[in-house]
Amino acid sequence: MGLRRTIKKIRENLIIKKINGTDFNNLELMSYDIKNFKTVEKFSQNDFYYNAYHMKKYCGYDTKKALGCTIEHGADINDYVWELDLSDKATAIITIGDYKKEIISKKTDKPVYSIGPYIAYCKSFYSEDKIKRKKLELGKCLTVFPSHSTHWINVKYDMEAFCNEINRIKYEYNFDSVRVCMYWKDIINGSHEVYQKHGFNCVSAGHIYDKSFLPRLKSIILLSDAIISNTYGTYIAYSTYFNKPFYLFTQEQIYDIKGYKEQFEEVSNSSNKDNKAILKQLFGEYKEDITSEQREFINKFFSPQNVKTKEELYNIFTQVENKDE
Repeated sequence: MGLRRTIKKIRENLIIKKINGTDFNNLELMSYDIKNFKTVEKFSQNDFYYNAYHMKKYCGYDTKKALGCTIEHGADINDYVWELDLSDKATAIITIGDYKKEIISKKTDKPVYSIGPYIAYCKSFYSEDKIKRKKLELGKCLTVFPSHSTHWINVKYDMEAFCNEINRIKYEYNFDSVRVCMYWKDIINGSHEVYQKHGFNCVSAGHIYDKSFLPRLKSIILLSDAIISNTYGTYIAYSTYFNKPFYLFTQEQIYDIKGYKEQFEEVSNSSNKDNKAILKQLFGEYKEDITSEQREFINKFFSPQNVKTKEELYNIFTQVENKDE
């Protein structure tokens, strides 16, 4: 039994190594369900999408050293704070925007840092020259981020209605190409096939436990001219950080919950309806540019103005080190 486990582990490590070096066009590898999540972090959620790893690499902090703080793993316009991020053993909490910083500060006496969109701290999977070459091939590119499933939740929505809206935007605004960025779980579920039948090119940033997820996502966004989705997600923060206009197409979402139902209900109950209404009002109509009103919303919730220099981020990580370890 021990030998079988060892062989299985070696095999997965080789697959993960191959995945890390593969770009977003290989849907088979991007949808591989990574079981062996590796992180040096004491608070493992810090390295969902390898956020902590890329931040440490950016500022020159030792990537083999665990941070003393917790890191919220995405941008949020709701008031929910995950209990794991409020761990008694954490020295501080890092979040994306000023709004969430204020919410978290009401729940803890520990320092809370807003550092802006995490994608600012990783390198692009594609080099600058390759981005330029690929952009010439794609022309004016519309990128779609559909509502996605997770390990424990399968999401359903009217895909045909969404595809019809994508096509409307494509032809009305003269896009040369459309790319749909699929989450790994939805490729496994076969959702990508519907988009492919409509002639859309499907790509994927990969798995939540994939070290190259953020670099791939950065390249996908940099190659885009506009972003469309049918739900709220961190990609709003990341897209607008790179000055890509975002359009929210509102439609009903049905969630088939396989696990962690209590947590899902807690998140739903903490949903800030006012914030969602403002989001829908500001981003519910396609625009070719980001408006001043949208900028105000972006600055409040995603706070690109708070992105840190290498020295500033390094100093934060040093300040939040756990001195008892």
